[in-house]
Amino acid sequence: MVKTPTRNNNILDLFLTNIPSQVHETKTLPGLGTSDHDLVFHEIKVKRGRIKQFPRQVKSYKKAYWSDFKKDLAIFTNTFTEHKHKDPNHLWDMFKAEVNRLSTLHIPTRQIKSRADLPWVTHEIVKLIRKRDKFYTKLKRSCSHKSHYTEKFKQLKSTIQKQIRNAYWSYLKSVIFSDTQGTGHKKKFYNFVKHKKQKT
Repeated sequence: MVKTPTRNNNILDLFLTNIPSQVHETKTLPGLGTSDHDLVFHEIKVKRGRIKQFPRQVKSYKKAYWSDFKKDLAIFTNTFTEHKHKDPNHLWDMFKAEVNRLSTLHIPTRQIKSRADLPWVTHEIVKLIRKRDKFYTKLKRSCSHKSHYTEKFKQLKSTIQKQIRNAYWSYLKSVIFSDTQGTGHKKKFYNFVKHKKQKT
């Protein structure tokens, strides 16, 4: 994609792609500092999408039976220290396998559901979305009252868009400009960042 020299009369800095139609512009800029290579600047059209989260099992450490865990680990420690095998890799595999076994035995798990929701979408907005979907279903099925359902559907759609927009900016304001700087505020901020993560 680079067609102008990047060092003297030579093209030494390259940009490779298998979708050249997505590259809007390619040009060189003066190098930084004492570098004798020019910078290569690109404008690329990139499609971004939300990372899909799947249900998964996580350990509930607050509900773990730590006394039983420590008791069983102490029994294993006596056997482990008397083991005659001196290979560190083998000993590490033994220790890791035992800790994993005890974790499975004494630490309960819970399932985290997939999250496709947005933290700024309130319960009231969700109710409006469900109501809009019901009107859409009636609109598709109805023949005699189609104009009535069409008007209702458009009104609800417009109302939902406005409320989502207002809720988003209110939530963003509470995340960035909150007076609270404790753990709760940090958690809220990083939850927002997590929801904004995208993949190319």
